[in-house]
Amino acid sequence: MSVRVYDLLIYGVEQLNSFYGVTILCSIGSQFVSGISRLFYFTIDANDFILGESITIGTTFLAASAFSSAYIYSLAKTCDLVVKKAEQFSKLLATRALNDKTGQFLANPHVAMHFASRKKVEFNVCGCFNLDLRLGCSMLAACVTYLVILVQINDQKK
Repeated sequence: MSVRVYDLLIYGVEQLNSFYGVTILCSIGSQFVSGISRLFYFTIDANDFILGESITIGTTFLAASAFSSAYIYSLAKTCDLVVKKAEQFSKLLATRALNDKTGQFLANPHVAMHFASRKKVEFNVCGCFNLDLRLGCSMLAACVTYLVILVQINDQKK
């Protein structure tokens, strides 16, 4: 019974990936671009934020950045939790199969198919990247890289 639930989980994840992959890609991509532009604007006009001339804009930028980060973190954390639970299930199933002395457990066609197919639960966005906790670190590294490039280009223009 539980192997069928695992198969349904795989099917559900594949459906989520295909139906919502483009939507999630656009959402994360737009948040990434807007995050870089907010950081760039904050970096360029830091004196205005410190002097209080643009405190409303600065507060809005920081709130939007916090909301975007929380959205991406919660999405990645949820996907990561589902993947870890699925891996835990596969390990428990393998342990049970190894400890089965009668061979009846492996005689079940669903269990045999589970081990033969070796399908993994994996949330991905249009095949571009996986949706897990590494996503936040990757986005932060890319933001810092692009921010450095934008600041250098802006300094060359002055």
